[in-house]
Amino acid sequence: MFSTKRNNGNNGEVARIEGEITALKTRRQWLDEQLVNARRDASAAMDERRRLLTQGDVSDDASKTVDQRILAAQASEAGLTDAIQHVDLGIADAEQKLAAERDRILRQAEAAKRAKEVSEIETASAEFDAAAKRLHAALGNVTAAMPLAEHIRTVLSRMTGDVAAAVADALRQVEGYAANCIVPNGPMLPQPVVVPIPKVKPIERTNVLLLVPGRWTEPSGEVKTAGPLLTVALPVLIAKLALMYGHAVEPGSAKAKQALSLGSPEYGHYAPDRDDVFDLEKPPPKPEPRSSGIVHSGIEGADPRERVGMVR
Repeated sequence: MFSTKRNNGNNGEVARIEGEITALKTRRQWLDEQLVNARRDASAAMDERRRLLTQGDVSDDASKTVDQRILAAQASEAGLTDAIQHVDLGIADAEQKLAAERDRILRQAEAAKRAKEVSEIETASAEFDAAAKRLHAALGNVTAAMPLAEHIRTVLSRMTGDVAAAVADALRQVEGYAANCIVPNGPMLPQPVVVPIPKVKPIERTNVLLLVPGRWTEPSGEVKTAGPLLTVALPVLIAKLALMYGHAVEPGSAKAKQALSLGSPEYGHYAPDRDDVFDLEKPPPKPEPRSSGIVHSGIEGADPRERVGMVR
C-alpha cells in the first residue's frame, strides 16, 4: 500500500507565487514608464547640444552642461534597460515555478484519488471474500440433501481464487500508477476536459391548429411537417404568418371547433416536398385558371349566331 502526503499549503503557495508575479509585472510597468522618460530626456539633451553647436553659445561651460545631461540620460536609460531584463527573467522564473506547483498539486490530487479507490477496492474485496467463505460453508451443510451443492462449492472456490488474483493484479497496477503520479514528468492519465454547456436562448412559440398539411423551418434549419387538424407549437413569427395566411387558426377558437367537428387530426407523415404540403411562411398559391367550356361571342373565330354563355 502506498501513501500520499496532503499539503495544506498548496493553495497558499500558488497564491504566494501569483502575488510575486503580480508585483514583478507592476515593477516592469513602472520601469517601462521610467525608460520612456529617460529616452525623452536624452533626446531633448541631444537636441539642445545640436542647437548650441549650430546656433547658440559654444562656450565650454554650456557644452559641458549639455554633455552632462546627455551622459546622465544615457546612463539612466542603460540602467533601466538592464533592470527590465532582470525583471523579465524574474517573471519567467516565477511563472515556471507556478506551473510546476500547479502540476504538483494536480499530481497529488490524482494520487490521492487513486489511493482512495484502492482502499475502497480492498474493502470490497475483503467483504466479497468473507461472503464467499460463508456461502461455501453454508453449501457444505446441504450436500447430503443436494449433491449438486458440492459442485457449486468447487466452482465457488475456484472463482473466489480467480477474483482474488485479478483484484490483486489490478491493485498493483493502480498503486504503481499512483506512485508515478507524484514523480515530476511521470505518466498520468489524461484529465477530463469539462466543456461548459452553451446557454441557448429558449425559442418563444405559439400553439396553432393547422387547417392544411404544413411545413416550416425551425431556427436550427430543420424542416418539419405536420398534418391538418393537429395542434403544433410554432416559433412566434411563423405562427403569426400561418394565422395571417389562413393556414392555421387559434386552438379553442370557434373556427378551430368548427374545423375539428368536420374532420379528424391527420397524424401520418407528410414529406416536405409533397405538392399538397403548404409552406406556412408563405401565402397559399393562387389556383390556376381553368377552361369552363363557355365560348364568349367576342372570342375571335366564334360563331356570331351563338349567344354569349352558350356551350358549343
